Amino acid sequence: MIVNSVNVAKKFVELLLVGAAGSVGAAAASKEVARRALRWLASPAELRDVHLSTLTKLWAMVIALESTGEAFDSSLELLGAPLPPVRDLVQLVEQVLGHAPQKPLARTALQWLVKQSPVEAVRLWPALLTPNKGSEKVELVDVRQLLELCAAHGLEFPPKLSQLVVRGLSDEVVAALCGSELPEARLAAIQALRERHGGSGSLEPPKELRALCVDNCTVVRSAARDVWLTLGGKQELWQQKKPEDAEEENEEEDA
Repeated sequence: MIVNSVNVAKKFVELLLVGAAGSVGAAAASKEVARRALRWLASPAELRDVHLSTLTKLWAMVIALESTGEAFDSSLELLGAPLPPVRDLVQLVEQVLGHAPQKPLARTALQWLVKQSPVEAVRLWPALLTPNKGSEKVELVDVRQLLELCAAHGLEFPPKLSQLVVRGLSDEVVAALCGSELPEARLAAIQALRERHGGSGSLEPPKELRALCVDNCTVVRSAARDVWLTLGGKQELWQQKKPEDAEEENEEEDA
């Protein structure tokens, strides 16, 4: 992406998309022109809101070209001071993620957004869990950070993950979800185990599912038992409860 021309009098910025065939020198020069346009749009701060929509769009396009997140913090200076309100910063990160950037850049952007709005960072975090290239997998570090973020701020784990993501989860990621204190994360683990083993032809359900069948959360426990039976699990002790145990569990569910 480049800035083709800037007309200060008409408050006009013409944007063009640079193809992969463009020369390195030309691309670098174009990025510098784009940065100058950003500085112009962001100054003075009192008039920045007039151009804010164009400013954030252009900024996101420029930043998304980076392969790492090393320049993210310094690039924020292009927005001028002080930074726009939080709602605009959220939109800023959302636009960057919309360009399917390299994972290091996406990670840096979301970690920065955590400081501005943990709730919005959690909402957008699935962008790190969705591979935008065939070779990319869900990384354990991203799952752990999301779990820690949700636990620290009392937030729910994001909604159901797509089948594409679930089937690519590593054993380490599934184990982290199974061991999480967040019920939603353990439900995600059950979903992953179901998707991974549903058509595997295995003679018995995965061992990770057994522990979730006696989970202290009723919803998790019920979901795990349903999947256990769906995957051909044999009758277990929890299916042969003594009357007093069944009564105790019913009281727990009523509570």
